[in-house]
Order: sequence, then C-alpha cells, then structure tokens
Amino acid sequence: MIDTSIVGLAEAARLLGLTEGRVRQLLRSGELAGSKLNQRAWAISAAEVARYKEAREKREETRGRPTKIEAQSKDFRRSAVDKAYP
Repeated sequence: MIDTSIVGLAEAARLLGLTEGRVRQLLRSGELAGSKLNQRAWAISAAEVARYKEAREKREETRGRPTKIEAQSKDFRRSAVDKAYP
C-alpha cells in the first residue's frame, strides 16, 4: 500500500532533524519535493520525507576521510609529491 499521508513544514523539519528554514531551502531548490499551498504553507508527502532522509543517510555514510582500515583495504595510489619525497 502506498503511503499518501501529507506533512507540513514543521513536521517535515522534525522528522528530518533540520530547521524549518533549511527544509524551505530544500523545497525551493527542488532537493525535496513538495507543493506550496499559500504564502507560508507547504504540503510534503511523508514518502518524500522518508526518501530524502534515506538519501541523506547514505551520503553521510560516505562523507569525510576514510578510516585507516578503509584506506588499507582499497588500492590507494601515492600522489606525485609522495613519490618525489618518500
């Protein structure tokens, strides 16, 4: 069954752990899909909030510098500077 529930801006912000201002930015940029109802109100599907949250968690898993174990398990090549100054 498809989830057809709609949430507002404040509820979407709470579910995503973001501020209402940040959720507005995401809606205006198109990163989060929603419909503007009037000057201030937005309607966002709960499924869209869940989709964005899952995508954000995946991005955060791959962010930052690799751990020592990750670096050792992959084929990392030395940069030209490392080769020049061993």
